[in-house]
Amino acid sequence: IPLGRDPYVLLGPAQRGKKAPFALRDLVGQPMIGQKESDYQAHVDDGLRALGVNPQYVFRTNDNGGVQAMVRAGLGVAVMPQLTVDATDPEVSVRPLTPALEPRTIYVGQRLEGARLPAAERVVALSRSIAKAHLQRM
Repeated sequence: IPLGRDPYVLLGPAQRGKKAPFALRDLVGQPMIGQKESDYQAHVDDGLRALGVNPQYVFRTNDNGGVQAMVRAGLGVAVMPQLTVDATDPEVSVRPLTPALEPRTIYVGQRLEGARLPAAERVVALSRSIAKAHLQRM
């Protein structure tokens, strides 16, 4: 069941009052922090290359918090799905991208056949409610 779309954002060093969109072409030559072997990272890399940006990764990890920590430490910037970012971190800035990369779609799985447990139905209902508050509607 599709719940909504999660846009990609730029995670960079804190810049007071800087919330304007970040031009992806400005990533050329910048050190970047990224994920290892993730579907979303492959999507980001393909999107950047299509825009003529060849990402220059200086560090990769499979931990979202690790990516954010490396950005916080000043090792580079990252392009991440918005839901993976701790937007309350005062030591980083979170900015929309221009042009925007195609957002990822968030789904919740549900059995098509057989008995549906009340607890599973509740998980789907809660997922829809939370998604409505946090995701772009499709």
